[in-house]
This record gives sequence, C-alpha cells and structure tokens, in this order.
Amino acid sequence: MKNILLAGNLDGLDPMIGSALEGLYHKGWNFFAWNSGKNNGGSLLKRLSTGGKNFFLGPGIDSRKSAFLFFLFLPILRFFTLLRFFFLNRNRPIQTIIAGGQREKLILAPLNRWFKVRLLFLAFPGEKPLRKNGLTKKAYLKACRRAKIIFFSPRDQENLLRMGVAKENIRPLNPGIKIANREQTDLFRELAGGGDFHRKFFTIGTIADLNDKQKMEILFQAVNTCVSAIPNLQLIVVGDGKEKKNLSWVAKKLKIDTRVWMISGSPVSASDGKNFSPALLSGGQPGEEENQSGAVKKWLKSFEIFVSVSDEPRLFDFSNILKAMAARIPVIAPAGAGFENIIIQNKTGSLLEMDLSEMLARQIIRLSKNRNLRVQLGENAARHVDKSFTGDIMVENLEKILMEDN
Repeated sequence: MKNILLAGNLDGLDPMIGSALEGLYHKGWNFFAWNSGKNNGGSLLKRLSTGGKNFFLGPGIDSRKSAFLFFLFLPILRFFTLLRFFFLNRNRPIQTIIAGGQREKLILAPLNRWFKVRLLFLAFPGEKPLRKNGLTKKAYLKACRRAKIIFFSPRDQENLLRMGVAKENIRPLNPGIKIANREQTDLFRELAGGGDFHRKFFTIGTIADLNDKQKMEILFQAVNTCVSAIPNLQLIVVGDGKEKKNLSWVAKKLKIDTRVWMISGSPVSASDGKNFSPALLSGGQPGEEENQSGAVKKWLKSFEIFVSVSDEPRLFDFSNILKAMAARIPVIAPAGAGFENIIIQNKTGSLLEMDLSEMLARQIIRLSKNRNLRVQLGENAARHVDKSFTGDIMVENLEKILMEDN
C-alpha cells in the first residue's frame, strides 16, 4: 500500500502543491491528514478523498519566549504524536509523512526512528530563515538528518546548504503547471470596451501580492523612463494588499497614473509561517485556488511583456511566470531570485539586476522595438515549459522521490 500522511496547515494550500498531490492520488497513492489549520483543509482533502484530523503544534517559534515554551513542551508533543501515530499506523500502515511547517518537522522527526517511516520535508521558496545559531536551527538541522528535503529552485538549494543541511538529503522538484488551452480570454480588452485595445497599447503586466516586499517602485520608474520611447505604453498591476494605496500615490507622483491600472485580484498571499506551506497559503475559501488560477489566465493575453518584481518569490510567483511563458509572453524577472532553471537568459526570457530602473527600462524598450525577438522568446519559453515544467512532470518527479529506497 502507498499511504501518505500530510501534516500541517492544509487550509488554502498552494494550487501547485495541491495539484501535485491530486496527481499522486490518481496514480494510486492514499492520503491521510493531520491538519494544524483552523478549517478542515478545504477542497483539497475532498479531492484526495480523505478527511483531516486536528494536529496541535503547541506554542510558536517566532520569538525567543515562544520558542522557549515550544521546546519546553516538545517532549510532551512528541509523546502524544507517537501514540496517535501508533493507532493510525496500526489500522492504516503509513509509508511516508510529508510535512511543511517548521514546527511539524520538529515534532515529527523522531517518527523516522520509532516507526521506520520515511519523512519528506518541503522547503518552500520565501520560507523565513531560522535564527542563526539558535536552538531552533540546531533542532531543525537534527530533524533534517532524518528526512529528505524537497526544494523548488536553485536559491532554495543554496539556502539549505548554507544553513548546514547535508547535500545528500536534499532533492530538487521543479515547479509545474497544468497546460490546457493556450488561447485565453482577453478580459482587459473586454473591460476597456474595444476589440482594438491590443493594437492601441503596448502593455506590461505583473501579478503580485502587494503585501510582500517588491520591486514595484523600480518598475514604475522604468515605465516613466520608457514613456518617451513607447508613447502607447501602459502597465497593468493585478493584485491586492496594504501597499496598493501607496503605489497609487507613487504612480501619481511620477505622473504615470494615467498609464498604470491597479486591478484588484487575489494572488496567493504570504502566511505567518505557521502553515503547512509557510510561504504559500491563500487563506481563502475552499475552491478559491481554482478561481485564482483562472483569473491569472484571463489577464495574460493582455500583456505584451510579463514582469516579476518579487524580491523573495513564492510558489505563486513561479506559477505565474510559467503561465506567462506557456502563453508565449516574454518574461523579465530578478536575477538571483531562484528563476535560473526556468528562465534561460536571452533564450526563454530575461534575468536582470532590478536595483536600477534604467536596466529594466532598456530591456522593455528593446523588446517593444523588436517584435520578432518577443515572438522568439515566447516560442522558446512555451517549449521549455512543455519539456520540463508541466504538472504531469512535477507529479512524476515527486513520485520518483517517494519511491526512493523502496
């Protein structure tokens, strides 16, 4: 039997991870859930034909005081986890445990020794680093010696190795998206009220969580620089967050407010670090993840260029870039942020140092003046996604990791 226990906050799990787990379910894997979220795990557990039992994690580990309390109660938490897993494993033998949150990893690590069960830890892009040389970090590294750690980008790998995780314990898993129909509805054209909208404007697009640290102001400055070279330029920003009002003020200050459209959207937002996927949870209602994915696709065809501006990209940033590439839209993203295996410089897109708006402006102008280059980059990007970054490939690679040493 191929039985997996999911342990963590399953509420609003990132669609990319949810789709991969669903793919495993259709390949014969069975799931059980210990949910540390406030809700019942939403639509994901329904799609996996399983329910979620509450999983108590104890105090948080964000501050020195709460971390002290957590480690004080850790032996008790582990003891009750041992008992609970004993009865679960007796009725439904578990082959593998998949854990995402840091506290889940610390609590569950001894099960590898007590029950010889395999542990998989998910190291998500944008996950907050543990305090240097702290007790939490030492305990985490000890837990990692008993598990295989899955990472999603070259930057995640560098962070794990820098932290001290053994190289032989980490496994790469490329992000993947579902590819259905590349022909998508041009929603913004419909809202603008004209079929010739796409010919009137050269549109730069970005989709962002406006609660996160972004390079959005640098993008605004680049747009301001580009106006003289691209008179019909406009920028569409899809997303919501606490910075939205401030960004509207920045656009007005730069006198580009008539060229910047701030469109409400629901990108997956960051969590507080206590969740199953500490960087990836939407916090939305069950089924919202499918709506978010569909909303992204509706905007893409309005974009001539897609720009990612996140300093610390999350899985939804990877997903949005892959969707843009699959739609044959040239992409520009920050260098050194973890996109290096997705974006091949000057072949499938552009990686830029985005601390200076002039560099970004030059690349936007270059692409705007060379339609053949945009088409070539878009075609190369779509082929690259088809070859290495589909949801089916992600499921296949995840299953290979699960089957190691079995």
